[in-house]
Amino acid sequence: MPAKIESPAETPDSQYREMLINLLKRQVTAEMGATAMYAKAVGLAPTYMDKIHSARVAYEESTHVRGVAGVLTDLGVDVEAFCRADLRLLRATLLRSSRSISPDGPMTG
Repeated sequence: MPAKIESPAETPDSQYREMLINLLKRQVTAEMGATAMYAKAVGLAPTYMDKIHSARVAYEESTHVRGVAGVLTDLGVDVEAFCRADLRLLRATLLRSSRSISPDGPMTG
């Protein structure tokens, strides 16, 4: 059984700790995206069974968010602040990309 890191000070070295935190931040971002996607699918699903399935998967994805966020918190990361900043970046990226797409496809130049 792998050793459990009980505190941020117990991570092997700063380079490993930084790599681990970056990996976990990417993972929590991906899990939040999956949760949002399946949550949106609930309203778009054509049948009630599809809605139930989408809701179930959204819940499962949200449990992954909680798990990864818990590890990040144990490593001393302010997960709430990271998620707010990550959401602002995502919104800005989506806004930029929506401006560059016309009904005929991406704009050039």
